[in-house]
Amino acid sequence: MSESSNKQDSIPSSDVNVVNVDEETPTIRPGMYEVPGVDGSRPARQNGDTIPSAQLDVLETNIIIDEPVVAVAEGTPLNTHLGCMCYYGEHNLLKYIYSALVLIVGAVAIAMIIIHTGKGSAVTEGPSIPPVHTISESMVAFREKLVDISKPQLMLNNSTPQYKALRWISDTDEVSRAIYLNQNFTDENTLHVRQRYIMAVVWFSTGGENWDEKESYLSDKHVCEWGEVLSGVLFSPNPNRIVCDNEQRIMLLSLSSNNLYGTIPDEVGSLDQMAMFFLGGNSLEGTIPQSISNFKNLKALHLGFNLLEGNLPYLGNFTEVFFFSTWRNNLNGTLHGKGLEKMKIVENIVLGSNNISGTFPEEIVHMTELRLLNLNDNNLIGTLPPDLRELRHLTELKLCCNGLNGTLPSSMSELESLEILDVADNSLSGSIPSSFSNMSVAEVHLKGNNFVGSVDPFCKQDVPPQIFVTDCELNCSCCSNCL
Repeated sequence: MSESSNKQDSIPSSDVNVVNVDEETPTIRPGMYEVPGVDGSRPARQNGDTIPSAQLDVLETNIIIDEPVVAVAEGTPLNTHLGCMCYYGEHNLLKYIYSALVLIVGAVAIAMIIIHTGKGSAVTEGPSIPPVHTISESMVAFREKLVDISKPQLMLNNSTPQYKALRWISDTDEVSRAIYLNQNFTDENTLHVRQRYIMAVVWFSTGGENWDEKESYLSDKHVCEWGEVLSGVLFSPNPNRIVCDNEQRIMLLSLSSNNLYGTIPDEVGSLDQMAMFFLGGNSLEGTIPQSISNFKNLKALHLGFNLLEGNLPYLGNFTEVFFFSTWRNNLNGTLHGKGLEKMKIVENIVLGSNNISGTFPEEIVHMTELRLLNLNDNNLIGTLPPDLRELRHLTELKLCCNGLNGTLPSSMSELESLEILDVADNSLSGSIPSSFSNMSVAEVHLKGNNFVGSVDPFCKQDVPPQIFVTDCELNCSCCSNCL
């Protein structure tokens, strides 16, 4: 017998039964005293009860069963505070506890897997599921008003700006909450909620907490009053401005040079009355949302001096634009197929210092109101269009640092408004047409090409160029510098 058996020597051998331990699964014989099970099927005892000798059994110490069985001497009072009184031995007791813990942890893990994969469904490998947060009743109500602005899955993912904006209008924004609680979703109030949501998405997408100028963003003020209120000229470089039209629809958003970082959210495209959109001079990444093509009333866009990449959006809806700039980003792709031919009234296009490729877009030559064209420092190739005469209002033509070849077309001499010509650092060749003496260009950059002969036609203008930079091997009687 084991050590635990010796502890029961006070029990007469005639009054005990020995359980057969050779069976694979130990059994409990009739008359044996048991601790009541969770199903209530076993006999219960009260504190102070005694146990007749006929109900005593002794278990060997190496037996481990699902529920412990009490083995005590005759006449011993039952005290439930003592718990199980089986003589398992310390080692086997620890094994029992460890095994139980393993089973519990395993059961919990399996339950969690079933919950996340659907009731009763098999566990299969697949893409990771984004974190989802249970949303409140008010969030559901607001989401129904916004499903055409944001993708539903983004509003359910608690790591996204869309979820944070939805949570803000439903739980924090007193203006939106009042509309919800009163169920006062008139057309005007719905527009107000939608614009508050969109601007909240912009805030959370671009690190609003770290903006240099926050003004009244995410306040209880009308969304049209979140930015700095200035009188005077509408087109202004002043940062942090929101201007609305007479129907309280946002038509100007200016956050230039305001320490924005992150991405421009697609939701801005739902501000379809936008006329002026200025986010230049920040650290914005990602792509320019294709949704800005919805700005059918766009007059000016400035996204220059950021870290944007990818292709330009479709431009064909911007039929009357006086300023369009994406200068100094990492944009790529070509300018073909972007609807340039539909931009009938365009005054200033600044796409320089990107990675735009392909040939020079001939659609540009039909932009008769064009004043400034800056395609400097890209990857353009091919020749210039032979007929540039329609660009009669062009004052600045900047094509430096590309891969253009061929000659300067003689039709360029008819650009009577041209003041700055920069075609430096390309692969242009040939001689300068003598008709260029009829021009009035004040600044000329020709260096880094393969021109031959004399560049004196520029010197024979009525007023020679004030700045004239060319290669030193070319004949030039008026050049200010040669390289």
